[in-house]
Amino acid sequence: MEHIIFSSIMNYLDNNNLLSSYQYGFRKNHSCEQQLINTTEDLARIRDNKSQADILILDFSKAFDTVPHRHLVHKLRKKGIDKYTVNWIDNWLQNRKQTVLLDGFKSHPATVRSGVPQGTVLGPLLFLLYINDIGDNLTTGTSIRLFADDCLLYRDIKTHNDTEILQKDLTELEKWSIDWKMSFNPKKCYVLQTTHNIRNRIIRPYFLHSTKLELKEHNPYLGVELDSKLNWNHHITSKVNKASQQLNFKILYHQVATEIPQYYLINNRKTRHSHTVSIMQPQCNTSEYEYSFYPRTIRDWNHLPGNIATDTDSDSFKENLWSHFHPETRVTVML
Repeated sequence: MEHIIFSSIMNYLDNNNLLSSYQYGFRKNHSCEQQLINTTEDLARIRDNKSQADILILDFSKAFDTVPHRHLVHKLRKKGIDKYTVNWIDNWLQNRKQTVLLDGFKSHPATVRSGVPQGTVLGPLLFLLYINDIGDNLTTGTSIRLFADDCLLYRDIKTHNDTEILQKDLTELEKWSIDWKMSFNPKKCYVLQTTHNIRNRIIRPYFLHSTKLELKEHNPYLGVELDSKLNWNHHITSKVNKASQQLNFKILYHQVATEIPQYYLINNRKTRHSHTVSIMQPQCNTSEYEYSFYPRTIRDWNHLPGNIATDTDSDSFKENLWSHFHPETRVTVML
């Protein structure tokens, strides 16, 4: 039944264009990658125009667990969803119980009066509808990006007045959160600034619930490390360090092979067709193995011209490799 209700509501929302364009979470043809691409494109354009962008990374406190059911039903009706569907959802949300299990002892059941049921089909959609109007009263020129409950607010800062406008818009989000019982956690909200002109950048403190937001050089956002210089050095370093720790752990506990497989050994014997990075061809006793992936591709690799095999530029390597195996085309192909 949930799937039927979900499809009905989503078709209604899509046909009437009722979901905000700045929401990328849990939506068809929208993704985390799109949100990141569009956001970094905006910020890069501001930076490219020798201007400054102030970026506020905002964090809700237990967003999915704090949606009041009564307020949610009100918003569903306000969106024009038919009364039978709203009544079904209202009934679906009622009479939910939760208990706490600690050291083998279970608490008495307590009625759940807020939160969208997680792990359900409808839960994410109901959350999107609840948070859909958060940016309705923002000033023109201030941008908001949402991926479910991950919220980003930013503005092109040309004068001190722009910082005042951004603070005003932040206060507007604060007012929305109070009205709709969706609290921000100021201690996990941060400010990033990106600009070429460091010496003349405009600095002002931003406040949320009377708490000054910390100014940072980089901060995690949607799985990447968003950097004030809009490069990915911190992101790459953090991923490399994490991968190294995991790899070292596996090596330490003998969970990974540290010896180079036989089919990756460099061939030290020079032949007429070989190049400096030839790989040792394994001995094959059957045609099935001889024409399996590794022996077959190693043979192709060893017969490549030296200038292709030793090319360290991935784009030219792909282009020349294509031309080598498809000499009749001789066109540039993007792989």
